[in-house]
Amino acid sequence: MWPDRRLQDLFKIEFPIVLAPMAGAMDADLVIAVAQGGALGSLPCALLSVEKAREQVCIVRQRVSAPINMTSSATSRSRRMPGARPNGKRGLRLLCRAWP
Repeated sequence: MWPDRRLQDLFKIEFPIVLAPMAGAMDADLVIAVAQGGALGSLPCALLSVEKAREQVCIVRQRVSAPINMTSSATSRSRRMPGARPNGKRGLRLLCRAWP
């Protein structure tokens, strides 16, 4: 039993473990395995298009209903979404609006 359950209670997970999102090195399969194991899976979306991010989330949702963490970054000019500001807020809004 972990003595401080705040993280577990917040995310409704069994273990106080969060998968580090590793852009370019992982996909939905690792997120699924971590979520099925009782921890918080993290899906790195920084290098994904909106379509590919949506596809990855759909794959995860077909296999687990557990909460997942999605990360994004709009700091790279070459990878920035159209209309995104340097702080990434506009890019995040575009990503969220495109979600089903």
